[in-house]
Amino acid sequence: MQQFLRFIYGVLPLFLFSCDFSPSGSHYRELDPTPRADYKLNLNEQGDTLYARGSVTYEFNVQTGGKKVYGVELWLGERRVYQNLNRTGTVKINTAEFADGHHNLKMMVRASTGTGSLSDHLGSEQLEVYRQWVMVIENAGPTPTRLLSIKAMEGTLELNWEPYARRYIKNYIVYRYNERGQLSQKLTLSPNITTWQDVHYVGGDMYYSIGVEDLDGRIAESERVFFTSPIPRLLSYEYIGESDMKVTFSSSRFQRNFGYYRFLMTYGYNNGYADHEITNVNDTVLTIKNVPFGIRPQYSLTSYPEKFTTSSIHTSDYNTLPGMGEENAFTPFVRSHYAVEADLFYDFSQSELKVIDGQSLALLRSKNYTSTTVAMSADSRLLYLYTSSGLLRLDPLTLEVAGTWQLADLVPLVAYNSMSLHVSNTNRLLIYLRNTNGIDRFYVVNMDTGALELNEAQNYSVKTATISPDGQMVAAPNLIYLKQSNGTWLKESKTGFHPDAVLYHPKEPLYIERRAAAPTFFSTRTNTPVRSIQLQGEQVISTIDKATGYLVVYDYQYVYIYNSEGNQVLKKINAIGSASFVKNRLYAKDYYLPLTF
Repeated sequence: MQQFLRFIYGVLPLFLFSCDFSPSGSHYRELDPTPRADYKLNLNEQGDTLYARGSVTYEFNVQTGGKKVYGVELWLGERRVYQNLNRTGTVKINTAEFADGHHNLKMMVRASTGTGSLSDHLGSEQLEVYRQWVMVIENAGPTPTRLLSIKAMEGTLELNWEPYARRYIKNYIVYRYNERGQLSQKLTLSPNITTWQDVHYVGGDMYYSIGVEDLDGRIAESERVFFTSPIPRLLSYEYIGESDMKVTFSSSRFQRNFGYYRFLMTYGYNNGYADHEITNVNDTVLTIKNVPFGIRPQYSLTSYPEKFTTSSIHTSDYNTLPGMGEENAFTPFVRSHYAVEADLFYDFSQSELKVIDGQSLALLRSKNYTSTTVAMSADSRLLYLYTSSGLLRLDPLTLEVAGTWQLADLVPLVAYNSMSLHVSNTNRLLIYLRNTNGIDRFYVVNMDTGALELNEAQNYSVKTATISPDGQMVAAPNLIYLKQSNGTWLKESKTGFHPDAVLYHPKEPLYIERRAAAPTFFSTRTNTPVRSIQLQGEQVISTIDKATGYLVVYDYQYVYIYNSEGNQVLKKINAIGSASFVKNRLYAKDYYLPLTF
């Protein structure tokens, strides 16, 4: 009890003194309940819109004004792509995991409020700060742009296309295709260019398209757009005289692009050509010299651009032109005979005899005979042929039979495989019988009297013999037979003499060997030289014209027409293939060329 009272008396004064305490206020401090907004959230990208493709990395920086950071998060859409406590760092985003288009990229920072309250110090009071960006993701391949126009402009060709609306373009690509749809050029251009001039275009059909190439090398090509402009073409041609041709062609409208024309005319395989280059775009008339007779020339007119490369476009107009001269419906000309006085051609081709007008070349009459063995005299008054019915003499004007003989009634028959006939103006008929397994024989029969004047055997590789128009000479291999005044034939040896190379003069009793090294006219009556002629180079005598007596001479390229004496060249004509001169015309397979002397 004493202890309890002692406690009461001890504690009571304390309660009495405590009731008298009055605070001074020196330890009071006001608290600001509103946090200071001094936070900064930054990415290394500038602006509020981010463009991204593939894998992208951003550096971030968070400034909190000294406040404690409790967490940093980045969200792309509904997906968190980063979480940490660091104020700085990097975040890597694989945009391929997200759809193309616009997305919301949000950075969230949780930090202390900075109010100084007990909760702030204990961390139970936090502030969340946000910043948002618009992220545009483009991972899809490029889309085609549109080719707006293709037009000729100031002598060149200009293309314009729509600028590409999306990002990440690396290059534009211009494609050019030829008329067959084959790629002829592919040109890479800067992404800042939307106009391009085709300096190689000079005309023709073309297709163009524009490609867009992105940073990954993927390309989107637009639809092909067709463009065409007339190419330079041959407008007309004209043969001038006996050797030249004048051609006229259209010009190129793309004068700034133009480099040169090439006009190439060819005359057949291994027969030469004419090649002309013209650098003036307006020079469209050309004279081609020395065009050959006897062919249909082929030409090509090619237009080249000035800046020509292997990938450049060059356009060509090409075709075959009619040959020089007038069209000749009378073909072939190989087995034909010209009657000078009647001005008629006799055609002995196949089994039909034809009479053809010498001027119009119109067929006057024809007759079918089963024979290819025909002989006509140089003066065209005598016509013989051999058929299964025997030897026939025909009227040259009507082609009707004027006489018939059996071969056995004219000559002693021997075995033979084929026959040839030759007749002189004096009606001496040379009959040549070929025997492939034995000795040939030839005969000379006077058809006016029926007398057998000559009966000779020969065993040479050259299986032929001929008789002169005057009937006074027979030419055989290495031999000449001369008719004597007493009716006999004198045989003379002439080494190297070939009857198939003998040409008889139509107006004089002369003959000449057309392949002789020194051509000389000999008498058909005495076999003595009469006059020589001088040829040039490697010329060879082909024929002697019956109407004029002119000598027709060939070399490897030209036909020369000499006067009858053989000492003057009257014409020199470039001719290809076989050509025949008759009276005043040069004949080839499909054409004849009138000549003026």
